[in-house]
Amino acid sequence: MVISCYPNDRCDFNGTHDFLIPSTLTPALDTFSVGDTIFFSSIFEDRVYDRGLGKHVVLSDFKFNPLTQIYRLDTTQIKSALNFFTVLIDELYDPRFTFAEVGPLMWSNYYYHNGTYKLEYKIIPRKKGLFLFQYGLSLHLTPNQTFDGMCPNLRGWLDSYSDLNGTADNNIDFLELSPNSHYNDWILLKPEDRFHSKGGYCFFVKE
Repeated sequence: MVISCYPNDRCDFNGTHDFLIPSTLTPALDTFSVGDTIFFSSIFEDRVYDRGLGKHVVLSDFKFNPLTQIYRLDTTQIKSALNFFTVLIDELYDPRFTFAEVGPLMWSNYYYHNGTYKLEYKIIPRKKGLFLFQYGLSLHLTPNQTFDGMCPNLRGWLDSYSDLNGTADNNIDFLELSPNSHYNDWILLKPEDRFHSKGGYCFFVKE
């Protein structure tokens, strides 16, 4: 959700506090084999770029509430495929596996130390298929977080952009291969908002 902050006597910019959070998924292949190891890493300093303000701000010991999701693209349903993978993650990151209507999801936390945030884990595919990996942040789940330079009207309503692999296309064209219009049409209508900002990455797994 994006909440806008309009100019008034307490807020001097018109936009959204939208934090750019870097991460990588490696190796950056379009096809893996069952049993391969895929590495996820997100490491950054607490001086974070705010796309709304157009400058860096300091976020000390923030709760970003990272969420990892993997979906099957080779089905007409919107269905989680996290159970098709083995996830290797250190307890340092407080991993929590929950079940939504679409299936299993993984929540976790960043480890914050000496001004640096860190989250790393591995996923190992156990079944073949066509998949969509998504890594997003849910700052709204921890209300009333503040920082110097924050617009008071946005207190508790912060947004983020999960920048996965920088400017790479992350195999977005694979969405066109899905029989589900949510993937082959809806996401592609606004790829920046619905794919890239949510840390999207598509890939095949073969035996």
